[in-house]
Amino acid sequence: MFTARKQHSRQAVLKRILILISIPLLWILVDESWNDDPDFLNPLENKVLDWQFQVRGELEAPVKVFYVDIDAQALHLIGDPPWDYSYFADAARILFNLGEVKAIGFDIGFSPRYKNSQLVSERKAWESDRAFSEVMHHYPNIVLAADYQETVFDRYSGENTMKFFPYLDDGFVFPEKNPFPDMPTYPIVSERWGVVGLVDRYPEFDAGPVSRWVPLFSEYAGTAYARHIMEGVLKYEGLPESNLTTEGDREVLLDEEGRILYELPRYSNNTFYSMALQLALMYYDLDEDALQYRTTRLKAVDSGGNVVLEMPLANRQVIEINWFSKWKNDKLNPRCSLAELFNRARDFYEGSEQERVAAKAFFDQLHGAIVLVGATDPSLLDLAPTPFDATPVPNVGIQGNLIKTLVSGLYIKRLPVWATMLVIGLLTALLTGIVIYRGVHSVVYDTAVIILFFTYLVFVFLAFNLWHLVLPVVAPVGAAVTTMIAGLVMRIIDYERQKRRMRNHFGTYIAPDLVSRMVERREEPQLGGVEESITSFFSDIEQFTLLSEELRPSELVTLINEYLEVMTEVLRDAGGTLDKYIGDAIVAMFGAPVPIQQHSLQACMAAVRIHARQRDLCVKWRKDVHIWPQVVLNMRTRIGLSAGFATVGNMGSKTRFNYTMMGDTVNLAARAEQAAKVYGVSTVLTEATKREVEDDSDAFVFRFLDDVVVQGKKAPVSFYELVGLRSDIPPSFEDCLELYEKGRERYLSRDWLGAYAFFEKAVKFELPRLRKSGVEEMNSNMVLSPSHLFMERCRKMHENPPGEEWEGIYRMESK
Repeated sequence: MFTARKQHSRQAVLKRILILISIPLLWILVDESWNDDPDFLNPLENKVLDWQFQVRGELEAPVKVFYVDIDAQALHLIGDPPWDYSYFADAARILFNLGEVKAIGFDIGFSPRYKNSQLVSERKAWESDRAFSEVMHHYPNIVLAADYQETVFDRYSGENTMKFFPYLDDGFVFPEKNPFPDMPTYPIVSERWGVVGLVDRYPEFDAGPVSRWVPLFSEYAGTAYARHIMEGVLKYEGLPESNLTTEGDREVLLDEEGRILYELPRYSNNTFYSMALQLALMYYDLDEDALQYRTTRLKAVDSGGNVVLEMPLANRQVIEINWFSKWKNDKLNPRCSLAELFNRARDFYEGSEQERVAAKAFFDQLHGAIVLVGATDPSLLDLAPTPFDATPVPNVGIQGNLIKTLVSGLYIKRLPVWATMLVIGLLTALLTGIVIYRGVHSVVYDTAVIILFFTYLVFVFLAFNLWHLVLPVVAPVGAAVTTMIAGLVMRIIDYERQKRRMRNHFGTYIAPDLVSRMVERREEPQLGGVEESITSFFSDIEQFTLLSEELRPSELVTLINEYLEVMTEVLRDAGGTLDKYIGDAIVAMFGAPVPIQQHSLQACMAAVRIHARQRDLCVKWRKDVHIWPQVVLNMRTRIGLSAGFATVGNMGSKTRFNYTMMGDTVNLAARAEQAAKVYGVSTVLTEATKREVEDDSDAFVFRFLDDVVVQGKKAPVSFYELVGLRSDIPPSFEDCLELYEKGRERYLSRDWLGAYAFFEKAVKFELPRLRKSGVEEMNSNMVLSPSHLFMERCRKMHENPPGEEWEGIYRMESK
């Protein structure tokens, strides 16, 4: 039978493990599916990444990037698009001549489509192009924007065509089949002068409005480049299209007299690099020839063979931006309006002495900087949020942060697929293992789960802060949480199944508390015990024999059931464990099976509450329709408490046993309960119990009763009355206790008459307390209080004094 049970258990565990393993595997598949569906998990990961940027804070870069804004002030000067390029030509001259900048990037459109407007005359467009062409000839460190528009007009077909960025991972591996970018043409650029830079973004990876990934290059092979340049020459020279011809492998433009005006190779191989990369090369006085491409790396090597830039590539082509700061940070992102630039130049040449000094200081800050000219006014609709800016800011900042990323070498790092799978697996295994073996109510394991989660999240942010390493969060945490929940559900189902089985088998003769404990600890009931520090509790109803005689059996059962229900509830609320009922008596313990540090304090609190609930019951019974006899209405409970070590555990036969206690501590609790009857008090406890309570709290008031030799022991035991909570004791009863103590002193010194007098005075203070409990109305043979008891003792000892060997110790003969 046991072999079959073990085999079934092993099969159940194996099945559970297989189910749990499938959950992280599913998360791994989901996590890797972002290549096909980046909008699934990436938005959540990107949100976490934004928090990582914000926690890391803003960074300084080794390169100065200065922004010249086309803002509202600039638009007031140059007007709305399409713009006169002569303004930008003047700006470039100012920046190079007065600012001595290293390079300039114009993140605005210079392609022919920006001039295809009826608002611009051909003459004006020609003058604008010529002005900027002169600057491009004279200053080679200028980069103009190029991009791949999704929809462009094909002048040959007369239709709009779709044009997508030729990503290698999207199948654009053959340059001759790739589309051609939208870029400036002649006379601004040609095959002999002018540099263009891509400003495209990679929204498929971004999975949201924040730009995170950009392609560093694209490739093209074919005749579109030659045709694009020739169209510019044709328009600039004002010649008919019939003057354009093909001679062998060259495109040729003839003037009106048939002479060759312009020619260039018909077929070309072109690699277009991003604007940020082109500007970074210029910063190091390098050109495109310095670049060396590998599948996972793009390097820039100087003439001495030194690697100046080494850029990690994702998907063979794209790079991730490391955002350095907020857009509005004058220290890290210095800027000025295009209009202010012109004003500063005017001040430099024509202003007063003070204005010239201020202008010179302004231009001095530009020395060696990379300048980006871009649209910043909201009306130009070139805005997007960043990890630092929830409100959309100008997109020209993308190029600025990418330049800082390239020059600083602070690249965002990500784990390879196998490492991500390992992180998911390890975190899931740890958390799931904790849940499966934690038990259902283990605070320690719950804390361990929280600490493990917190530690991983802290490490995620720390890794980004120290090494710019992006660790996965959503997939590992999602896998761990779902697996953990599944494991917890399985654990709860198993727990409930085992609890039902245990209750079915043992619930009729084992306490429910013990059944739950055995289920939680996965232990079968067995004989044996352990020594534990506990407080043993015994209670009994005063005058129960008289009460039984006054009631019919059915009434007695109803009454006792109600009484036991209320008192047991009080015990359990205080942390006590019910041992057994013996008729009207209750046997319980505090401190086992669940250890309680202040078990004596809890036992005293339970005793006080039991007496309070006893009084409430009497009030209720007085109001019942059923007329109860006076002995019921004045019912009182006696309680005995004893703290110490006892043997606790399952005791009985192999077929029937219970969780109980035994030992000297338990016997003393029973004797203390009997002593309560002798001394006329409600609760009696041993001196050891009193000391433990006073070590924990001063909330209770105690009264010394006697040194008593109980049956079965030779040494006397000091018994005390638990008078009650200090906050509930009236000042008048404090006088009673003082008189009682003085009476005890006279009693021990054999001054019987003097002691009698003090006890007689104390009785007057005892009576109001007794009347409140209804004691006076009960059997006259009862001892009403300790003061009454010692009055009677003093009377007898005065009449018949004890011998010289008397030490004030009382021998209690009965159990």
